[in-house]
This record gives sequence, C-alpha cells and structure tokens, in this order.
Amino acid sequence: MNANLTCRGKGFVLMDAMIAIVVIGIGLFGIVRLNSVMLAGTAIGKARAEATQLAEGKLEEIRAQQPPATKPVSSTSPETITGVNATFSRSWTITSAGLTGLDLDRVTVCVSWGDTCGGTGERKVELSSLLSWTDLNTSGNIGSGQGGVGAGMPETPGGKGKESGEVKYTPNAPPAGAVSNPNDGTSIYQHGGTTELIETATGRVLLRVDDGSGFSTISGKVYITWGSKIAKKATSQIDMALVNTNVRVLGSLGSVCLQYLPGGANTLPLYPSSGTTAFSYFYYICYMGAGWWGNIAVVRFDGGDRVCLGDPNVLQSDTSTVSRHPILSALRNYRGYTSACTTTPTSSACKSTGIGLDGSVYTPVSYGSSATGIQHHFLLTTITGQPTNTDCATKESAPSLGSNPFTTISGTQGGNAGLLFCLSSTCPFESGFITSTTNFAMTITTTATTAPLVKVEGGLCLPPTQTASPFVYNCRIDWIGWSGDYWSGNISYTQADGVTPAGQVSGVTTSNVLPSDKIVTLGGTAGVGCEGECITFTSVPKDVMSFALSATLTP
Repeated sequence: MNANLTCRGKGFVLMDAMIAIVVIGIGLFGIVRLNSVMLAGTAIGKARAEATQLAEGKLEEIRAQQPPATKPVSSTSPETITGVNATFSRSWTITSAGLTGLDLDRVTVCVSWGDTCGGTGERKVELSSLLSWTDLNTSGNIGSGQGGVGAGMPETPGGKGKESGEVKYTPNAPPAGAVSNPNDGTSIYQHGGTTELIETATGRVLLRVDDGSGFSTISGKVYITWGSKIAKKATSQIDMALVNTNVRVLGSLGSVCLQYLPGGANTLPLYPSSGTTAFSYFYYICYMGAGWWGNIAVVRFDGGDRVCLGDPNVLQSDTSTVSRHPILSALRNYRGYTSACTTTPTSSACKSTGIGLDGSVYTPVSYGSSATGIQHHFLLTTITGQPTNTDCATKESAPSLGSNPFTTISGTQGGNAGLLFCLSSTCPFESGFITSTTNFAMTITTTATTAPLVKVEGGLCLPPTQTASPFVYNCRIDWIGWSGDYWSGNISYTQADGVTPAGQVSGVTTSNVLPSDKIVTLGGTAGVGCEGECITFTSVPKDVMSFALSATLTP
C-alpha cells in the first residue's frame, strides 16, 4: 500500500509541473505581445511628436513672411520630409478669415505619415492659427514710438501729450532757456527733443511731448452772471480762492487746463469794466500736444448752476453740425475728421484727426487767443424752472448784443463756439456728445378732480394718463448742461393756470433707487419746502438712473 501511494504522489507532481509550464508560457506570450504593442505605440508617439514639430515650424515660417515681404500662399503639392521616425507629407492652406475690414487669414498646416490629411486616419497632425498681416515696420514703430507725426503711431484722443506730475525742477527757478508765462504761472522748456510744461511755483512737469514739437492751446474766459450761486456774495468777495473751491476747467486725456487771473491777481474783473455790471470772469488755458481731440468742460463741486455755450446771434433754427447756436452744456466737443468722411463716413479712410493736424504735418495752433477769431468762453448762470437752450441766448445777450463777449464781432468771423468745434477743415457729423437723464415715477394722491401741473427745476414731468387720483407722472432730471455731481432743486405744483399753488404737500417718500447703493436725499421736513407747496431735494447723485417718489397734495 505504501508503494502505491508513493507512485500516485509522483504523478501529481508531474501534472503540477506541466500546468505551471502552460501558465508560464501563456504569461510570457502576453508579455511579448504587450511589449510589441508598447513598442508600436511608442513609435506612433514619436512620429506624432515629430509631425507636430514640423507643423509648428511651418506656421512660424509663414509668420516670418509678414509684410513688407511677399505674402505667402497655400501649397500646391505636399512636401516630402524624411524624418527620424517616419517619412512625412506636409501641406498647408491660407484662406481669408472672412472678417470685413481686417486683413486676417486662417492658416492650417497638416503633416501626415501613412494616412492622408483629408482622411479619418490617426497618423496625421493638423495645426491651425489666425494671422493678421500687419507691416512689421509699422509694428516696430508703434513699439518704439518712432515715426513722423501720424506715421506708425497708435491714434489716441490724447495725441502726443503725456501727463506727468513729476517734480523735476527747483520751485520758482525754471531751468535756463525755459520761457516763462507769468499770467498762468507756467514755463515751457525745450531740451533734447522733449518739450515740457512746468508749473513754475512747484517745479512740477504738468505735460510733455517727446518728438520735438510744441504745445497747442485752447483758451478763453469763464463768465459768471450776478445772482448765480458762486456770485451770491458782494462784488468785493468774489475772488479766485472762491472760484478754485467751486469751479474747475478740465480737458480730456493728454491735456492740462489752468485757470488764473493775469499777473496772479485774486479779485475777479468785471464785464463791462464800467457801467452796469453783467458778468464777473476769470481766464483759462488748456495745453495739449499734436493730435489731441476730446472735450473741455466746466465742472462744479457745489451742485452748481447751468453752463451755457454758443453765440446768441445765431438762431436756434440753425441745425448745422458745427452750429454756434446757444446751448445748455457743461462741455464743448473738439473733433476733426479726414476729408474722406464727407463722402464715405464708414470707410477706413474716415477717421479722427487731432489738433494741429489738418494736413499731414503738425503745426501748433492757439484757439481762442485772438479777439478776431472764434472765442471759447463759458457762461455760468442761474436758470430756474424747466431750462431750454433759448434761456442761454437770453443770459448771453446781457448787457446788450452790441457790446457782448459772446456775440459775433463786427467785420470778423468772431462769435462764441457752440457744442462742437471743428479742428479740421472737414467736420461732417457730430461725435461724442451724450445727453443723460435721471428718470423717476411720481405718484400724487389728491382730492382734486384734475391733475395738477408740475414743474421740475432742471427737468420735466409728462402729464399723467389717469383721469382720477392717484395721478402717476413720468418725470426726468436733465443732466445736459449740469456740471455738478448731484442735482438739488424743487418740484412745484400749480393749478391749471400755471400760477396758483395746487395745495399743501405732505407724506413725501422716495423708494426703488437704482443703483441700490445710491441715496436720494430730501430737504426740509421730509422734503416739504416752499412754505409747504413744493418738494425739496437736497441731493440726487448724477449716477442715479431712476427712483420712485410719492406724496399727498391737499388743495
């Protein structure tokens, strides 16, 4: 029995060994097969990496052929390239990107090995890119700031002027060779191709140009009518300290504006200098470099009065784009255009030109400096009720049209500039002037059977559509001509005759102010003013878009 058991044990050992050999064989076969697949995948990966490099190389080659070199075209037949990992076929197409007005092309490069670029195989690489065909000389000039006036330079409203603020010189001691202007307290210093506008008292550089050219200027006077907010005090109390606290003349990017009295005087002069006083006034001057265009504005920090432009001799019916008719506006637009704008305003040849660039060569100019040219004055004046442009004509006509700084000078072009001043010989259309409003819905509850008439200082309300109380008015505050950062004023109510008060106001509330972080402030006792016959506002910020107002009116 023991012998039989021993034989059986030896048989099982042999079977186990055979099974082990089979398992090991299968494993080795799998390893060999896996290794073959991995080697094949590695070969494809290497070929794909090499194909990608070949495609990227062709894209860079095409980019290098930018103008002024001859513009490249699509390949007519594939290139054959013997690589390290395969033999490749490379082709490319260059087609328009289809964007109107832009020389922009789509470039596609395909590198294949064993498959075709138009097929669905995986043995190919395709790279695509958009290329803008800009002359490299132009790009270089833009980057380096080189080139003549308007040549190779980016066109911006600021022109060549660069605002600085750097203190470079000793206060009250301009550098040798600087030309001083004691009236506005500046000095102009030209050296090494740079022209600097220096504030003499501080040595601070206000503005500079770096191409050797000079500054252009726009200058005038800011007149103030008696009875306006800044002129409520006695004549002897009106001085530049009061003006500088409440009023600033500002210019767009690339310009610096100064306000002054000649010789550093402090007391505002009067106009006319003898007889019945109509205005007080101070001077302003704005400096800028070649190519500047933008706006010059009068800004009030105290809520302010209305600002008027234009010539009262020019009729309101004159609607030409450069009309000098009187208008309510806190700013004046200065624009210029190429002659192409008169015929094809949408063409690429129609574009803005700046100050001193009516032609291709810059010539510094001084607008408003001569009594024989168009003046660039502003008028600060009080206009109550619902103001119109004709109110400006009335204010500007004082003391008389025969002796007035805003009217056409006899025998000359003369007059005062309006909303748009043309910097070139061609100004076919107005640009850049936007009127804005703050809208509010006003609900009035009353026992009266007819809706009262409403007057908003600096705005208006449309008659309500309701035939019985409560009446809902759609109202607005007009910001055109308002140069402060907030509105303050009254809303008054009258009967149908427009004179008799409609009753006592109570229960005034505001709500739904947008943007939500802004606050509309009522004055008096919950906004009731004018002996209870009007609603008084202390502040409506200029950036409030809309709000709601409700009140009760008792006849």
